[in-house]
Amino acid sequence: MKLKITDSSQIKFAQRLRFNGVWVHDVWVDGQYFQIEIGDDSFKGRRELFSGMSDVEFERDVVDRINTVTMMDRSAPPEPLVTAFNQWRKELHDERVERLRSQPERYGTISEDDPFIQPYPDVVAARYEPGQGWVKTTVVSLSAA
Repeated sequence: MKLKITDSSQIKFAQRLRFNGVWVHDVWVDGQYFQIEIGDDSFKGRRELFSGMSDVEFERDVVDRINTVTMMDRSAPPEPLVTAFNQWRKELHDERVERLRSQPERYGTISEDDPFIQPYPDVVAARYEPGQGWVKTTVVSLSAA
């Protein structure tokens, strides 16, 4: 997919399905729709679901994917998209925490170290190379950028 992102591009995201180490998100860039995949730790405690993989393959193809973002065709997304995604997740997290904390009568007092309010980690762009695994194409794309 050829994707052109400019400073004036309108980018929107929506969370979708999360399963076995992947969290799918919808993306719209200037009206063009596609999906991205975020590698996450939702596979933890479910190693048996990957029984067809050796330990080496599991590490390479599942564990090494944590905190990466890829296009659905396993190519790396452009850096402006990764930066926008990290910023969107930071804003989404901040809004959700504020909503929870604004209702102590409903949710109680939420401490700073509560695991349910920890921010999303920043993700980095990656592509998949058969036999090699996930190749990170950037070091980090900070949400504060």
